[in-house]
Formats: sequence, structure tokens, C-alpha cells
Amino acid sequence: MLMLSLFLIGGFAVMHYPDAVSGFICVGTTTYLLTLIMVVIMEIDDPCSGVWFIKDIPEDWLTMDVKQYRRERNHRSNHPETHEHQDLAKTGT
Repeated sequence: MLMLSLFLIGGFAVMHYPDAVSGFICVGTTTYLLTLIMVVIMEIDDPCSGVWFIKDIPEDWLTMDVKQYRRERNHRSNHPETHEHQDLAKTGT
């Protein structure tokens, strides 16, 4: 994302503008928007701290192993008939 931002800002900076003010506005606006996007991405990445603190996150979500959860979810979606029988056995039906 950083390299893309630098190329975009550099591309806008080397364009021919009718005057310096319009060039500054174009490059400044682009720089501001790209910086804002990066800050939002970084804030959303960690919901437990930062500006947008989410206090009602379930404790299970914070302690679970994400890789194991994804493996189980992918296996369950690829083999639903196997897990249907296991779910019935767990409930005792």
C-alpha cells in the first residue's frame, strides 16, 4: 500500500498543472486521502486498542486460534456430510 501511495503521489506531482495552486491542491488532497485510508486500515486492524476501541468483543474471539478456526471451518464446508453426523452425535439425537 505504501508503494502504491508513493507512485500515485509521484504521478500527480509530475503532471503539468496550469498553476502551482491547483497542483498543490491536487497533490495535497491525494496525499491526505491516502494517509486517511492508511490510518483507518491500521485502526481497524487492532480493535482492542486505538481510537476505535470496541469494548464488547466476546472473550472467545480474543483467545481463539485463528488458523485452527479457519482450518475447521474450511474442512466443515468441504465435508458437510461428515460433520452432520458428528453434530447429531453431540446433541444426542
